[in-house]
Amino acid sequence: MPHPNDPTPTFEDASPPAGDGAPAEPEAAATAGNQSDSTRRPLQSILEDMRQPIRERHLETKRKGGDQLTYCPWHRVARYVEHHTNGHWSKDVEITTTERRIFVTCTVTIEAEGGSVSRSATGTEKLYKVDAETGEVTEIPYGDPSSNAESMAFRRACAQFGLGLGLYEG
Repeated sequence: MPHPNDPTPTFEDASPPAGDGAPAEPEAAATAGNQSDSTRRPLQSILEDMRQPIRERHLETKRKGGDQLTYCPWHRVARYVEHHTNGHWSKDVEITTTERRIFVTCTVTIEAEGGSVSRSATGTEKLYKVDAETGEVTEIPYGDPSSNAESMAFRRACAQFGLGLGLYEG
């Protein structure tokens, strides 16, 4: 079990050994909600920990257009939230579509000592690409639009608590 004052999760991408403070699988972190029997933490302590920089080893980079973006994948964000809240959190997703786009609103709720606090954010993706010259319709080349938009919305909602906020500044 990590030290209670250590704001940094100790998880690895592979299944971590028992007792390191992180859930065994990303799915466990994403769906744990407030099912943990750990003690709820004061909101101020959670927010202070969430504002700490994400460890560089938990970040990835990708090219989008001509830019190189640094980001933290959704499953690692979920593990950070799981770690900082002792499992007392939940995620709610609403999906809306138009002919060409999907819009996802994600609400993250932290169940802290003394009450709960929620933050919401949106993510959007094109459902398909249309070639401007030929009008040819093609699939989006990376991931699927709904999971991409949900990931974006989830990470943005967590950033409103301070988690990974520094990534948006650079």
